[in-house]
Amino acid sequence: MKLSREDVCRIFDDVLERRMTRDAADRWAFEMLQLREVGSLMFVPAADTEVIWGGIMFLYGVDLGESPGRYLHTDSDIRDAMLTLQTNGTPPMAA
Repeated sequence: MKLSREDVCRIFDDVLERRMTRDAADRWAFEMLQLREVGSLMFVPAADTEVIWGGIMFLYGVDLGESPGRYLHTDSDIRDAMLTLQTNGTPPMAA
């Protein structure tokens, strides 16, 4: 599977726009992790591998709760991570 920065940004945007749940984004990120482990994930362009992977790792955990009804990462945190990804930075990994 080929994956670009734009593909990962779409997942961030889908979460922010409520087209995808945080749980679904976490499951998507886990699937990407599994694909990478078996060598079935290609980053396009290859030079963006670290940045794309940082976005995936942020999403892998985006559903973590801080307390009942509250997420560890706010929508603002998700938006900031997406903007970092869009501008060539590596988003911080979700805790």
